[in-house]
Amino acid sequence: MARQQPSGQQQLVVVVSTSARLLRPLSLLSTRRSWTCADLAARLEITERTVRRAIARLREPGYGIESEVGPWGGYHLGPGISIPPLILDDEEALAVAVGLRTAALSGVSGSDQAALSALLKLRQVPAGQLHRGRRHVLPGGRPGC
Repeated sequence: MARQQPSGQQQLVVVVSTSARLLRPLSLLSTRRSWTCADLAARLEITERTVRRAIARLREPGYGIESEVGPWGGYHLGPGISIPPLILDDEEALAVAVGLRTAALSGVSGSDQAALSALLKLRQVPAGQLHRGRRHVLPGGRPGC
């Protein structure tokens, strides 16, 4: 969707679904041992209140997100908790790769770096994991059926 700016230029507006917004904190929690509320809020560009609400919503279906109180406290995934793998078929994997490459080369502020980072992660998946039963596994998971 494009929105007209006062200067006459168009700005690309990205609408993110509720489920995608909820999965972003979960994804970040899997990248390092612990996150403070302030760090998560800054990284996600949301308020600390929104972080607390997102964590509460993620706990409802059973995601084991633990918290520690105090100035050095924060949020972390409980023992044995990990994000399930994303399993794609051939056409989906190709669409993701093409979309990421296009976004990386687009020059749209912010999305180009994120797309390049994701594309580089995708390229690091060993070839043996990419061709098991014509399904693809993106980083963060193991080959699936």
